[in-house]
Amino acid sequence: MKSLIPGADDSTRVSMQAATAAKPLNPTDALYKEQLFFSGGEEKRRRTSRVLVDNVKIEFEKTPMGRVSYVIDPKTGFLMRVLGTLLAEISPGKRSGAHRHMYEEVNYVISGQGYSLIEDQRYDWSEGDVLCIPVFSWHQHFNTGDRPARFLVHHNRPLMENLGFMHVEQGESSDDD
Repeated sequence: MKSLIPGADDSTRVSMQAATAAKPLNPTDALYKEQLFFSGGEEKRRRTSRVLVDNVKIEFEKTPMGRVSYVIDPKTGFLMRVLGTLLAEISPGKRSGAHRHMYEEVNYVISGQGYSLIEDQRYDWSEGDVLCIPVFSWHQHFNTGDRPARFLVHHNRPLMENLGFMHVEQGESSDDD
């Protein structure tokens, strides 16, 4: 396999292969070798991870937060360490669950109209608007329109999980079946 790592050529690969074949001398040597080979493994992970989400295959599933589809997430095969993306949908006249979390969120309103309660403040929104949900803020969304409201949600939950700071609290559950 051709390497995109600067400076890597056949002689580099041979020395790396030789180092791999050698049994680690001690735990520190083993840890160093793991660090040494991280980039090569990362390149393989990049080349084999998912890159595209086919909109025809997107399915919304019920959660206490509401109807959600995790479209870009490390747990769905994407090599993402910092960001994730989901789609949320709220039926006409329904609401999402009230919740808060230790990660930031940016919600782009794809369709629909309604309002959100973010920490005791009401924010009216419609198609094309963007909501910024600050860290650990209670929030809940309400669809006041006559068609489904959809949000494209970008968040940094993967980063918080990787750092060990993941925390979510669920208050009121969604009433959207």
